[in-house]
Amino acid sequence: APVIDLPHRAAQKRLERGVAQIDPTLSIHDLHEHDGFVSFDLVRPDDFDISDEELLELVTRIVHERRPDASCVVTFDSGFSSPERPAEQL
Repeated sequence: APVIDLPHRAAQKRLERGVAQIDPTLSIHDLHEHDGFVSFDLVRPDDFDISDEELLELVTRIVHERRPDASCVVTFDSGFSSPERPAEQL
C-alpha cells in the first residue's frame, strides 16, 4: 500500500478550502512543501476577474496562516475558457 503523508494531505485540504473561499472555480494541484517554501499550481478560468498578483497575495496569506515563514511559489494555469469563446482563440 502507498504511504499516505497525512500532514501533507491536511495541508492540501486546508489550502483547497481557502482557495475555494476566494472563488469556487479555483483549484490547486501539485502541492510540494520544501524547507523554506510551498509550491503548487493554481488553476483558474481564462476570464477570471482577479489578477494573478492579487491571487498570489491571497493564497500566500492562506499558506502563512500555517507556515508564516514560507515562501510561496505559485504556477498559474488557465484550466478552461468560458463557453462563449470559440476554442480556436485559445
